[in-house]
Amino acid sequence: MRRAAPIAATAAAVALLAGCGGSSQREAARPHATSTAPSPGQTVPAGTVAADFALRDQHGRLVRLSDNRSGITLVTFLYTHCVDVCPLIATELNSVLRGLGARRSDARVLAVSVDPRFDTAAAVDRFVRERHLLSQFHYLRGTAAQLKPIWQAYNILVVPKNPDVMAHTASITLIDGKGRARLVYSATATTREILPDARRLLRN
Repeated sequence: MRRAAPIAATAAAVALLAGCGGSSQREAARPHATSTAPSPGQTVPAGTVAADFALRDQHGRLVRLSDNRSGITLVTFLYTHCVDVCPLIATELNSVLRGLGARRSDARVLAVSVDPRFDTAAAVDRFVRERHLLSQFHYLRGTAAQLKPIWQAYNILVVPKNPDVMAHTASITLIDGKGRARLVYSATATTREILPDARRLLRN
C-alpha cells in the first residue's frame, strides 16, 4: 500500500480557489480559478492512499476516515458563512447521498472546516439544519492545529481574506472502502457527474 500523499496534487487536479462571501456582504465574492479546471472526476493514480484523520462532527461524535471500510466517502472542505461555493457543494453532495437510495448507509460525506475560528458548534448546527443535510453528511470541526495537517494532506490552500471571506481550494475527493482516493472533482461538480461514480464504487 502506498503512503498517503497530497490528494489533489497527486491527481494533478486544479481546483477552484473559492473566495466565499460572508454574511455581512451583500454580494458573494466571485470564485476564480487558479488555472483551467479539469473535467469533474479526474482519476487518481492507482494505489493512492487517502490520508487518515479524525475530527468531531455536528453531533460531537468522533468521525475517522478509516472507519468506513465497507463503503465510500466523499471528502470536501467548507466553511459555514460562505454564501456561494460552499453551500452549492453541500447541496450537491447531499443530493448524491439521496440518489444512492438503499445504498446510502454505505456512503458518507466528510466536510472538513476551513474556518476553525468561526465554524462554531452553533454555526455548524445552523448550516446543517438550514440545508436539511442527511445523517450521512458529517460537518467536521477542529482547532487550527488539528485542521491544518488535513488541509496540507489534501492539498487545500486556505487564505483568510477578512473575517467574512476564507479563500480556499475547493475540491471533492471520492475514496473507496479500502481508503484509496479514486477520483477528484472540481468545486463545480454536480450530482449528475458524481453519482454514477459513487454507485459504481459501491457495486465493486
